[in-house]
Amino acid sequence: MRLSPRLVLAVALLLTPLAGHAIAPPWAAAGNTGTITPGNFWYSFNPSTGVLVEGIILTWNNGGITFSSGFNGTGTYSVTYNVTSPQASPGWTTLEMGYSIASGGGVVTTLYQVNPNTGAKTTLCSVGSATGATYQGCDFTTAMNFNSFAYYVQVDLGRTAKTQFPQINYLKIH
Repeated sequence: MRLSPRLVLAVALLLTPLAGHAIAPPWAAAGNTGTITPGNFWYSFNPSTGVLVEGIILTWNNGGITFSSGFNGTGTYSVTYNVTSPQASPGWTTLEMGYSIASGGGVVTTLYQVNPNTGAKTTLCSVGSATGATYQGCDFTTAMNFNSFAYYVQVDLGRTAKTQFPQINYLKIH
């Protein structure tokens, strides 16, 4: 059976717009692949004994990054993740995070859009942890455009007591 050139052309024209508007596969990152923001480490030593008196440490733990600390360290510390896409306009609308706050503390995840010409950043969405849950998400309406902007996710791990160990396990944008 021989296909008509007109039929082949018609089918090609019908399928072309669909390929250009397909949603890209999700972007995902394991919690332990983030970059710990400079300044998130500090230590205090007793100079006469050389012993660590107090300090803040973010550690890689079972696929995630955990806020751990020596002694009395508390506060909020950040981890960042660069977002990339195989498509200029991937069609994503949701940021999702998986986390653990079994021992207390909190996790806040924010998706930022950055104008490479000015450095101005815009929050697309932000979501915080909730007691009793292990994942949360937020939806955003601004279309991502990798031809015009850069994107990153910032995860803030916070605690008010040294017995709290909040952890980011994974991130996904879909």
